[in-house]
Amino acid sequence: MRRTYLLYLLAVVLPAALAAAAGAVLADRAWQELRHTSQLRLGRMALRTFEEDAAAGIAPSPTQVGRATGYRIALYEGGRRVAATEPPPGPDALERGVLEASASPSGAVLRLPDTGADAAVVSRGRAEGGPGSYAALVVATEPPSAPLPLPLHLVTGLLLLFSSLAGWIQLAGRSSGSRVASLLLLSAIPALAAGVFLIQADRLYRRSERDAERRDLSRALSVARLRGVAGDPAEVHALTGFHAWRVAGGRVAAASLPGPSEAVAALPAPPPSFTSTGRVATPEGEASYVALRLPDGGIAVVSAAGSSERTGRFRLGALQAGIALAAWLVLIGTVAAARRRAGS
Repeated sequence: MRRTYLLYLLAVVLPAALAAAAGAVLADRAWQELRHTSQLRLGRMALRTFEEDAAAGIAPSPTQVGRATGYRIALYEGGRRVAATEPPPGPDALERGVLEASASPSGAVLRLPDTGADAAVVSRGRAEGGPGSYAALVVATEPPSAPLPLPLHLVTGLLLLFSSLAGWIQLAGRSSGSRVASLLLLSAIPALAAGVFLIQADRLYRRSERDAERRDLSRALSVARLRGVAGDPAEVHALTGFHAWRVAGGRVAAASLPGPSEAVAALPAPPPSFTSTGRVATPEGEASYVALRLPDGGIAVVSAAGSSERTGRFRLGALQAGIALAAWLVLIGTVAAARRRAGS
């Protein structure tokens, strides 16, 4: 009986636990990518404000972006830190390898030894860190939350534990015929637990991705308003990287993205001093948006179409884990049925 029980654990319960663990690892990586993307956007905004202020002969102030977004930001010129929020994040100087990696579209990740947090580094100009090269380091002021809620892990773990204990009880029974039928039914519990875990992780990721987009859009509007360009879509796009529209009198008065914008023009006006969020059809497709009422009565709208590639990577990984688990259980069931027929 012990041998059969161990086979049940190894062939059914353990693969289901591994599939759920794979989903947890995928979720952690996906949430890290979301956070890194947000930090890169803020870094590019900080660089843009730094360059505009330097060109205008104004003392660069990364605290503007930091104050508007709640992030700690440091700016580097020639690889050395020249301005930062208080307390300054990151080292006094960036190594050449970090500067070279930060010149890529995905930027660089730098682990800060004092806090253990991951900072994003993005740069412009010469990647080797010489004169004319600028870089921004961005780190969140608070540690990131867990990607998946603790109750989801607890419920999945309890279901796997229940199926393990129930398997022991079933195998300790006397009737072999009913015992086999019960075990086959019981074996579906770990598979269902892992499947529900993966489906729930995918649903939470899609919701978190949209929430992250809206937070980034709100931060972008805050920076644009602080810089006094919220009513100029072209300036908003240059500063934040997000496409923007200015709506006045129910019509689009200016836009950074050409194409049909009737749905944007039809958006309801947000209340004064507050923003409104949602989804809207744009020339890029359906996108998340944040709208802000301007002092002159117009409406500033910024949108983010999202990354279907990033969403697809996470969904594909979760799907592969689920398919692998299902294929393994089918194989085990087929082998067990074949041996049972041969023994009879």
